[in-house]
Amino acid sequence: MNTSNTNISIICLSAHSFGEDRSKAEEAGANTYLTKPIKSQILINAIDELVAISPDEKKKLKFRSS
Repeated sequence: MNTSNTNISIICLSAHSFGEDRSKAEEAGANTYLTKPIKSQILINAIDELVAISPDEKKKLKFRSS
């Protein structure tokens, strides 16, 4: 596996909003957890937040869910 780029952001999109599912996403490395049905602006905002910050800030980014 190529580990040269360790600053990959992950947005988990799921039909489930149970706490267990959120925990699994966080454990798997997701930065953000969104549930369906999703409004396009919520997804756009999540993407914008993840790509608009520096790699050093991404490392500090805590798991977020909505």
